[in-house]
Formats: sequence, C-alpha cells, structure tokens
Amino acid sequence: MEKDPATFDLEGVRCRLSVRQHPTQARMSGFSHRDHRHLDPTPIVQLEILDKLSLADTLNSGFPNFTSLIVHTSLYHADYTPFYNSHTPRASPVSVLMGSLVSSCSLLVDEHGQRGFFFVFPDLAIRSSGSYRLKFSLFDIQQSLLAPNSKCLASVFSEPFTVYSPKTFPGMKDSTAIIQAFARQGVKVQVRAMRDRDTLSDGS
Repeated sequence: MEKDPATFDLEGVRCRLSVRQHPTQARMSGFSHRDHRHLDPTPIVQLEILDKLSLADTLNSGFPNFTSLIVHTSLYHADYTPFYNSHTPRASPVSVLMGSLVSSCSLLVDEHGQRGFFFVFPDLAIRSSGSYRLKFSLFDIQQSLLAPNSKCLASVFSEPFTVYSPKTFPGMKDSTAIIQAFARQGVKVQVRAMRDRDTLSDGS
C-alpha cells in the first residue's frame, strides 16, 4: 500500500497535514504592489494530531515544538504538474506565485472554539490566469539546521481553483468564519463583510 504523503510520525506522535481552507478563486495580479490580488478565501493548512493523546496533553508534554515547523507552498497546474514560466521551462514558479510562500506554525482557536496548529497564507497571489493547485510541504527548521539535507516531513495539495482575468473575475467573497476567528486573535488577514468591508489587524 502506497504511503500517504500527508501522514507522518513526528517524535513518535502520528500526525497529518491537511488543508483546512482551500482557495477557490482569485483575480489575476499585475506586476505592481498596488495590483496584488489575494487568493480567495485565504489558504489555511492544519497539522492534526492523530494519536489518542489529546491536543491539551500534547501541549502540556511539550510536544511538538511547533515553533520550529514551517510550511512552504508552490504552484501546480490543476492536473498536478508543476507550474513553470512558459518562456523559461526551468525557471522557478516564484515569479508567477507572489506573496509569502512560507508560513510558520501558530497555535490558534478555530471558529468552533477548538485549539489547533495552523499555517496561514494571507497574501498569496498569481500573475497568470488559469486553473491551479497549491502544494503545501511541511519542514522542521530545527531538524534542517542539524541536518541540512533533511527531507520534507509531509505534503498535501489544495483543491483546484481558478484565477480569472480582470474582466471575468466575479468578485471577492465575504470572509469565512475561521478567518474572522483568526483575525480576532491577531493574525494579519483581511476581513470582508457584505455591508462594511472592514479590514482587521494591519489594515492592508
């Protein structure tokens, strides 16, 4: 049976990397900072503890040292093939996928009042229209410092989403309950409401 790339052992505890909130759409971004159009809704990745040990017990025992965990994201076509610039096939997709490609692990409370380990990507944007997926890869930077050639601990793909041209983009949706919950805890994300379009946290 093929191993699930999203499930792994970390210091003897069984874990799983999952996408808690998938992006569904975006307006194609331009090349200036003023034309930076975020993915909608904000991608959120969660580190789940699968063992019977409760999350509270996990935290009390000092495991995991979640502050050293990071998730890196990269751009793929909807058919799971890596995205490369059409003019330079070996070029990095970073030139098309904009924003902070790395997120550190945060202990947060979700919209249901449950604590968990989350990685939030609030400012990702894409400069080319089309249908894509994001690949999220988990690393332990502390382990990487000790062993520079250390491998990815786990990876998971988002569902496919569409990046529209400016003329065909249907518009941003209202912020989800989990994003609103994270914003109240100080996470720097934009919060949109149908009536007032307020922005919480940093106001960006």
